[in-house]
Amino acid sequence: MTKKKSFEMTKTIRKASIAAMIVFGVVAFSGPAFAISSKDECMAAVKSATKDLLKANVKMDALGSIDAALIAAEAKCASEDFAGAEADIANAKSLIAASAQN
Repeated sequence: MTKKKSFEMTKTIRKASIAAMIVFGVVAFSGPAFAISSKDECMAAVKSATKDLLKANVKMDALGSIDAALIAAEAKCASEDFAGAEADIANAKSLIAASAQN
């Protein structure tokens, strides 16, 4: 095998390794960030997301959908639908991140 072919194989292997790490990272972090098991935990998570909203400089047109997600999460906390609340909180946090103007 020539040096050039060896170098190109190494380069290809390196690219494949990086791609595999990216895929693994996406899969590892796509699961739920936390598991809520009580109303108190749930309300604390909503409060935390609300604080994130207050700290972020979000676009005005995004406030309605973020607020709706947080209100839905709070209602689901009250009805003990913790999985639904987690989904709404995650949605609110992603909307906050997407609309941040910082």
